[in-house]
Amino acid sequence: MEDLGPTFIKLGQVLSTRRDVFPEEYIEEFARLQDSVPPMDYERVRDVFAKELGRDPGEVFQEFDPTPLAAASIGQVHKAVLKGGEKVVVKVQRDGIRSTIRSDIDLLHILAKWAESSGMLDPIYGATEIVEEFGRSIHQELDYLREAQNVVAFRKNFDGDRTVHIPRIYEEYTTTRLLCMEFIQGKKASRFQETDCDPREIARRGALAVLKQLFQDGCFHADPHPGNILIMPGNVVCFMDFGMTGRLSVKMRDHLAWFLILLLNRDYDALSRALVEIGDPLEDVDLDALSTSLLDTLDPYQGASLRMIDLGNLIRSVSRLLVRYRLRLPTGYTLMIKSLVTVEGLGRKLDPSFDITALARPFVERLIADRWKPKRLAHDLELMTLDLSSFARRTPQQLSRILNKIQHGLLDLQFNHKGLDPLTHSLDKASKRLAHAMIISALVVSSSLIMASMSAVGVNYWIGIAGYLIAGGLSVLLIFL
Repeated sequence: MEDLGPTFIKLGQVLSTRRDVFPEEYIEEFARLQDSVPPMDYERVRDVFAKELGRDPGEVFQEFDPTPLAAASIGQVHKAVLKGGEKVVVKVQRDGIRSTIRSDIDLLHILAKWAESSGMLDPIYGATEIVEEFGRSIHQELDYLREAQNVVAFRKNFDGDRTVHIPRIYEEYTTTRLLCMEFIQGKKASRFQETDCDPREIARRGALAVLKQLFQDGCFHADPHPGNILIMPGNVVCFMDFGMTGRLSVKMRDHLAWFLILLLNRDYDALSRALVEIGDPLEDVDLDALSTSLLDTLDPYQGASLRMIDLGNLIRSVSRLLVRYRLRLPTGYTLMIKSLVTVEGLGRKLDPSFDITALARPFVERLIADRWKPKRLAHDLELMTLDLSSFARRTPQQLSRILNKIQHGLLDLQFNHKGLDPLTHSLDKASKRLAHAMIISALVVSSSLIMASMSAVGVNYWIGIAGYLIAGGLSVLLIFL
């Protein structure tokens, strides 16, 4: 996939979030995809600046290093100094990359639809939905203004927290294809041995920051791998690259709190119903069988010490259950799972005794408690009342329209079949093979009659031979095609 270019590398990174669909060995390979290409020459960088800011980099900055610090297939990063003396980095998007990605996505759409309609891919993989989700994701990543807004939101969420640093954005030098942010002096978490940091404290602070994003803010970094986390002096954790972020709405966090309550109460029957309610079942789910499977998978963790629970293995076990029962989770949850598994893996590398479950407990307790606060219940009641009021107003009008259409014979019913495309394809293929077989039989019979009626070699003899040869050729094609 690396040789196919930026679109397919990014697709692999999106697929690495789908633990509810792909086996773990595929997830690990997708996550290893590296995006590294030769840098764009400086003249093209100047062209991007001219199109976006109407000025040359030398006019915008006091200093601008023409040699990039890093280069990837979508963009590259240059070090610079503002006129006021502040050190910054500037991410410059490659010229023409948008049209390349647009063409690749169109091709992926065609391939996904063909693979599903031909029956080559099981619907559990959701190829069309994955391509659509990927298209939205990569187009958001191409919009540097959106990434800048993400960074600003994260800075606000961590304002006053001295253990976490989010880079400052310089909005006056940021456009859809240029991103100017504060230069951070630090080392990547993957190279923590080269620093004088406390690895245990870095693991704890990084995990707490991600848990806060997930359970409290509802806006989280979806790819907190070691390359996207810098270690600053004083054990300060700095998050980088906010192109891939996820969001959990209040409703989704409510569902999460409800899952946790059911899990704590060991109510696996209700938990199975809740999973089917929020998931996307591709076929009827046997709730009793799902409940039993959840019991077998999750009950052994009940009563175990938090330190003994491997969150990654637990999530992988549940993900395999979802695949078995053909349930697909909403994107927000799959990104949340990726974020949790990634940060736990990093934490265990930094500190072998790292226990993310213990760190998550206060956040989970607060999430559950917030769900039942009187103020929150009153707000939910108010929204429910508004919904009922709106329903009561709309229902008589809608019933009147339906009855009016029935009275005038204008009511149409449409039936859409699902899952019949593979059967239709098989029947079409079988009917074509049958037609070919009948033609071959007719050729053999007619050629035999011609040959049987001959008393000497003549024109009819060669016609009979030709018939046999044509029948033989068609038979070969029928076997192999």
